[in-house]
Amino acid sequence: MNRFVFPAGILDEDIDERKDEDSRQERFLIFTIDNNFYGLNVRFVTGITGARPVTRVPGTPSFVKGIFNLRGKIVPVIDMRLIFGKNESQYSEKKCVILVEASSVNTGLVVDTVNDVSFVNDDLISPHLADGTGGFESYCIKGVIKAGDAIKTEGKDIFLLDAFRLLETEKTETIGDKNP
Repeated sequence: MNRFVFPAGILDEDIDERKDEDSRQERFLIFTIDNNFYGLNVRFVTGITGARPVTRVPGTPSFVKGIFNLRGKIVPVIDMRLIFGKNESQYSEKKCVILVEASSVNTGLVVDTVNDVSFVNDDLISPHLADGTGGFESYCIKGVIKAGDAIKTEGKDIFLLDAFRLLETEKTETIGDKNP
């Protein structure tokens, strides 16, 4: 399952947003980490692939699984469970890697499952009011879609992530132990 997977046309630039009367819709890639639902705006997603063998890099934070070569580009791979302080699970071919680019930084994000790409009206997104005590996960959440509002998520809210904050090296350098 190491092939590149993405439904044809899903990331086309010309349909990045829809106009529907007075509301605006954006597309989000919906995925799970530790039984929680998260969303990432598809304009930052360059693809999805199955987990593939990685080369560990000594001295990197423990949440960095390693690097792999994708079409001639070296891509660092981050375990989203570890960066969000969750329990580690086995890195296997059942995992998905979301390829993300923000501020010219390309990164692979290991998640448990990728569920769907969904259009969401802006008025269904509530701002996330982080109080500064929630750790890195809370820092990266920019909004919340309440359960049942737009997408079927087993009765759970969807936490929308800020791609720029997620890939900020200044914040992530202080998280976790270092790889030997």
